[in-house]
Amino acid sequence: MIPEIIISILDVLNLILLFIGVYAALRATKDIVDFGHPHHETNVIKKKIFPLLCWGMIFLLGGNLAQSGTQFLENNLLLILGTILIWLSYVLFIIGLGYFWYATKEIHHISTKERWFFAGVVGLVVIWNSYLFVKIIFPVLSMITTMGKIILIINPILITMMFILTFAVHPRIKAGVVDSSLGYISGGVFVYFLGFMLIQYTLITENIIIVMISGILIIISSAYYWLGFVVARKKVLCMQETLLKVPTIKQEIGKISTDINKLNEGSIFGKQPSKNIGSNKPIKKAQSVL
Repeated sequence: MIPEIIISILDVLNLILLFIGVYAALRATKDIVDFGHPHHETNVIKKKIFPLLCWGMIFLLGGNLAQSGTQFLENNLLLILGTILIWLSYVLFIIGLGYFWYATKEIHHISTKERWFFAGVVGLVVIWNSYLFVKIIFPVLSMITTMGKIILIINPILITMMFILTFAVHPRIKAGVVDSSLGYISGGVFVYFLGFMLIQYTLITENIIIVMISGILIIISSAYYWLGFVVARKKVLCMQETLLKVPTIKQEIGKISTDINKLNEGSIFGKQPSKNIGSNKPIKKAQSVL
């Protein structure tokens, strides 16, 4: 009874964090889209990525709410709706991260060492997914409904794609191509990947500890998403404040005109001493001496 209560509390905490994350995503996306430095290529890219990630957060929240509702209302349509919304969330994250990878490949080229690391991690992920399907998923397919089979097959594929596409983020952050906001979001994807893969063990053996650990990882993932959007908004507001301090062309022209006027006034007043120098007083004095 106590473990079930703990799991319910973890689900509620995750929903709260997702709701806060959606709120932060809406605010950050609005500021990025409305402002966005038009001459900074990275900010142009962020203006296209963050709306996708924002909608991904909205669908993720909606899907989790629908699936949580099945605990009170045993309705297959509600379960299907929640699953579809979560799939849409995964797809939007995949499109956003994939576009980031494509759009920044000319700005920053991954080093040979990073490519080998990337290839090694992808190889491990492929091996793990092969083990997951052969040892866990395929043996239980005959015992579940058609919808359950589709969910078990599609979920690992989408989440794995989403996780692999985050590999381009951290090298870009180190190179200064993008700020740390996408780093937090990609970190959330990584923790979500761990939590999802861990929960797959419960398909063949019921283990309440694994379920709780997975729930904690999912909560940490949602916290990372929220933090990423908060940092993104903070960055764009700081950039906006910095750019507002930079004088506009009109202000620069006005300053130049003022400086020119001051120089002209100085030159006019500077001619007066020359009259004294060229006056006849010293000459008359000299004549009187002679």
